[in-house]
Amino acid sequence: MERYEAYGWEGLRELSRAPHQHARAVDFKGWCRTGDGKHCEPLTMSDYATRYLLCCQGLESTRTELVRPVMERVFRQYGIPERIRSDNGAPFASQGECGLTELAVWWIELGMEWERIEPGHPQWTARAFASDVERSNHAAASRDLAATTTAGRSLSQGIQRTASTRSSGPAASVALYRCASRQYSAVIAEPQYGREWLVRKVDGGQVRYLCQRFFLSHALKGKWVGLEPTEEGLWKIWFYRHWLGVWDEKTGRLYRPYQWQREQVRRAARSLPEGHEATAE
Repeated sequence: MERYEAYGWEGLRELSRAPHQHARAVDFKGWCRTGDGKHCEPLTMSDYATRYLLCCQGLESTRTELVRPVMERVFRQYGIPERIRSDNGAPFASQGECGLTELAVWWIELGMEWERIEPGHPQWTARAFASDVERSNHAAASRDLAATTTAGRSLSQGIQRTASTRSSGPAASVALYRCASRQYSAVIAEPQYGREWLVRKVDGGQVRYLCQRFFLSHALKGKWVGLEPTEEGLWKIWFYRHWLGVWDEKTGRLYRPYQWQREQVRRAARSLPEGHEATAE
């Protein structure tokens, strides 16, 4: 179902105007071969509310050093969104403890909230136009990689026009889309943590606390994280506004957010009188 069908045209119009809806979806649409036989990875970025396509570019691979310049160009042109959504594959996410990659760390440093889709739900990265993009990929791949990039930009405009013909209103997603108000800057601001927090630098993926060390993420090497005191012996670990988990200094264990939710249920169950059970909401 298309987003305009789910919300109605006026609903989509209001959705696109809402300040908190400045979210974008980034994705690789599946590789193809160019006319000269070279490997091509089509990278797309779209506005999550209106599905306005901001980028459709063919790359040689999914390596971070190729993806980041494309994203920098998009951020300079369209501003920095409040949130960015990706799937769980490289180069956006990893299978490591925190799921962080160099690219995800950069997004967080730029002040974006990073959202990962639930595994097995690729449509949550705004893939409703996947068939259009796939058709444009094959058309653009008829010559070589350079032609793919050039054709991808022009064909993305065609996809916007296709969205217009599908809509029940007078304007298309291109008319509804608004650039983010926050401008891109290559200068990364230092993280600001609470006065009562401990601030530690990640060394070799690990964080030191007194005589203890615990592993956090290799992607955070050389970065500063904040330890927010909660209950006695418990610390919430933050990287900018991104919550990484809870560290228990008594047991030396780091709980990821989903693990900590389960642990809270277990602790609540242990504190109940016999015959009572605690259930997770």
